[in-house]
Amino acid sequence: MRHGLRIILLLAAGGMAVAAGPSSLVSELSGRYSHRFPNGLVTGESFTSEDIVEIVPVNATHAYVRMKLAFFDGHSCSLAGVARAEGSALVYHEPAEEAPAGERCVLTLKREGAKLRWSDGDGSCRSHCGARGGMSNGDLPWTSRRTITYLPSPAPARLARVSRRADGVAQGRQQMKATIYHNPRCSKSREALAILRDAGAEVEVIEYLKTPPSREVLADLYKRAGMTAREGLRIAEDAAKPLKGADDDTILDAMAANPILIERPLVVSERGVRLGRPPEKVREIL
Repeated sequence: MRHGLRIILLLAAGGMAVAAGPSSLVSELSGRYSHRFPNGLVTGESFTSEDIVEIVPVNATHAYVRMKLAFFDGHSCSLAGVARAEGSALVYHEPAEEAPAGERCVLTLKREGAKLRWSDGDGSCRSHCGARGGMSNGDLPWTSRRTITYLPSPAPARLARVSRRADGVAQGRQQMKATIYHNPRCSKSREALAILRDAGAEVEVIEYLKTPPSREVLADLYKRAGMTAREGLRIAEDAAKPLKGADDDTILDAMAANPILIERPLVVSERGVRLGRPPEKVREIL
């Protein structure tokens, strides 16, 4: 029931009221939708990717939505949160405190004939996608819909009970805390953040381009992660080219002066530090 608790905590944090049961729309759309397809890299390598949308009822008018979409050359879109029933659609409104300035994601999901379709209008969810990804006018076959058994809906009484525990204590355990050095425009960073929140963690989000860590903090983070400053260098940036033969001290100086050189996301918990490349590595410290 760990996943059910995660959904409860999402609702409790948002202060949503408990209702008797899912509406016909929430029930109709609930399930796991997927599609596998051939994909590839610019290098010519080919592989199979899968688009996945999961919708789980949480009360009469709300559902937990989790999406993972794959695109060419390793790019992706990822989103997780609570959507509400509005007319004939479920609509996810990104919390204002989580959205990049002026780019609040609004995503609509609905059934249209033999498809589950979604759209973010004029690209409002672009910050949840890599450069080649997007959430405008996507769809998955309705026939791919499967019942979800691994993300159980919370019982209303249990939801009310957890809602009263505003101090973050659930079922006798202190809520896990984590810090992420985050870039909301990076799909890998968003995926890592979604993993943390999906695990029920209380997450401190530091947008390191706006609030850069000091040289000393960076050195300590890399030491705790068991990695070198060079391994934490974002080599894809033009500013990294002059550092090709530099030692770690020089790289740390450069990172402190120009935080775009810091590879993201760095995640910190009481169990350690991990660079979320790939994002799933953060599970090692949860």
